Amino acid sequence: NTDSFQQAFYDKCPNIKNERYFLFLSRIDEKKGVDLLINAYNELSKENSDLPNLVIAGPLETEYAEEMVQLASSNQKIYFVGMLKDRAKWGAFYNCEAYLLPSHQENFGIAIVEAMACRKPVLITKNINIWSEIIKGEGGWIADLQEKDSLKNALSDIANQSKEELLLKGSNAFETYQNNFKIESCANKFIKTLISI
Repeated sequence: NTDSFQQAFYDKCPNIKNERYFLFLSRIDEKKGVDLLINAYNELSKENSDLPNLVIAGPLETEYAEEMVQLASSNQKIYFVGMLKDRAKWGAFYNCEAYLLPSHQENFGIAIVEAMACRKPVLITKNINIWSEIIKGEGGWIADLQEKDSLKNALSDIANQSKEELLLKGSNAFETYQNNFKIESCANKFIKTLISI
C-alpha cells in the first residue's frame, strides 16, 4: 500500500515530509539534462519563493554528480537523496507534484512511464521519443532545449497549477500510460501490426 511507500521515502528524505516537491529520478548524468534543470530551478527560485522543493534521486558516486551537488549547494530547496529503490522509489513517485526528466536524448524513458502509472504529470523534452503521446494525452509538459527559457517556463507553469489542475494532468498521464505503454496495450498493438502484414 502507498502508506508504506510514503514512509520508506520519508525515511530517506525526512525534510520533505508534508512538503510539496518535484522529482527527478534517474542517473545523474549530463545526458539527462540535470544541470539545465538545476539552473532553471535556481533562477525560478529567485522569482518565486513558494516553489515546490526539488528532489534529485540518483547515484551520487560520480564526479559529475558531485558537480551537480555543488551547482545546487546555494539552494536550500534542492535535495539530493541518492539512489532510491523499491518502496522508497515508489513513495517518491506517489508523493511528488510532477516528474521531471529534461533529457538530451532518450528512446523511451522507463521512469517517465512509471511516474505516469502513479498518476503523475511529467515534464520531458522533445528529445525523448514518447513526447508526442504525452502531448496528445495532455499528461504533461514538453520543453524544447533549443529554446533558452523553455525549461524554466515549463517549470513555472507547473508551479502555478492548482491542485485540481495537477490531479487532472496526472489522470491524463495515467490514461496515456494505459492506452500506450501498459504491457497489454503494447502487446495488442504489436499483434494488430503482425496481423496486418
